[in-house]
Formats: sequence, C-alpha cells, structure tokens
Amino acid sequence: MMYARILTREGIEKFQQYLDDVQEFPKKISPDLNEEPYSEERSLDIDVRIDENRTFDTKMEMAEYLHERFDKANLDMSEMIEQDRFWSWLAYVWFDELCPIEEDSRSLGQRARYICGKSYSAYSKHLIAFPYYVYSLHGKEKSKLFLEHPLDYVGNITEQIGSRKYIMTSDELIRVLHLLYWDEDEGIVSMAASRSGPGTFVRFGKVVEQLKLTYDLHDMDPEKIIDILPSEFDRWLEDG
Repeated sequence: MMYARILTREGIEKFQQYLDDVQEFPKKISPDLNEEPYSEERSLDIDVRIDENRTFDTKMEMAEYLHERFDKANLDMSEMIEQDRFWSWLAYVWFDELCPIEEDSRSLGQRARYICGKSYSAYSKHLIAFPYYVYSLHGKEKSKLFLEHPLDYVGNITEQIGSRKYIMTSDELIRVLHLLYWDEDEGIVSMAASRSGPGTFVRFGKVVEQLKLTYDLHDMDPEKIIDILPSEFDRWLEDG
C-alpha cells in the first residue's frame, strides 16, 4: 500500500513522454514518478492509501475498490471527481492493468485514457476516473452496462453515452438504458453497440438530445420515458 499522490506538471510531461515511447517500445520500463519533482502527496484532510499491486478483472471491481478506499477516508465523489492530477497518477501506477502487453504490443488508444483532463468530455474518457464516477452516481446494478468489462475495454456505450453529461447525471435515463440494453444472462446487448442503425446507443443519445427540448426527462419515470421513445427501440424490450 502507498499513500496517494498527484502528478505535478513535470510528472504529467514525463508520463506523456513515456506513453509516446511505449507505443513503439511496449516493454519499456516506466519512469519512477512517485517522487518529487514528478509527484507529491495529496493535500487531503485524511490520507488515502492505494494498493499499487492490486489487479482487477473488471472496471466494476476497480470502481468498488476505489469507492471503498475513499469511503474509509471519509471522502465523497464531490471531493474526488475534479482531482485530475490524482487520476493521472493512478493511471500511471496501474498502467500495466489499463494497457497490458499482448503479443509484444500495447493498444494505447487516446492519451486521455491515462492523462485526465479537467473538462467533462475529457474526464469521461479516463479509464479510472470515469468508472469511479459512474459507480458513485448509480451504484452497482445500474452501472453494469458501463463497468462489467475489462479495464482496457472502451466500448461504444462509453463513447456515445458516457460523453453525454445530461444522460449520465440522470438516474432515470440510466435506468432506461439498463432496461433497454442489459440482459442478466448475456450481459450487454452487443447489437446495440453498432455505430449505425435503429435503436443503437448512437441513436439513443441523439433521440435524448431531441426529447429534452420538449420534456424534462430528469423528472420523468423510466417507464414514461420508454413510452415516448421512437418504435425503433421496441426491439430491445421485446427481446428482453
């Protein structure tokens, strides 16, 4: 276990350079950023300790672990969600979990997956901060669509729905998503992950953008929201 830290400006630059290097040299040893001037201990009233060697099978497991760690330290989500330099440090610590070596290569994807930005759109891309955010807002059951996946998985539901703050902050809309797309036996409805076609995640996001101009969706029961969705979404209810 180690005390949580935050990356300094120099630390973020060093981490970014490592990400650039490891793309070409997957087995490159990571620099030690757990010391000044690259990082510093977090300035919280109560210290948080993190197991740097912890491994997780799913994002759900990771989110539950962090929620438990912060809860023990009497820290709530409002204190943690804007701590971008902490999330960047944690991505550095757990980098091999987030971006494992497979057949002598790594699939890094966007750097925003590891370097946490301050804006919501950037925050929603982060592989650690966003799962914690979803779990803290909606609990285990309604987070399954987003979190019952390996740590390095970036699915279309995260890209198309997770980036939409209006949806993610609505308990009612998250419940609608769960009713439409989650199958307790099979997990996420894979066909809905298509980037095009009726009833997909992409379409759900666009339809919500239209409906919220007329309805206060945050104040409607999930069943009533489903009633006003276009018929293209009926297929998922019928399948369920």
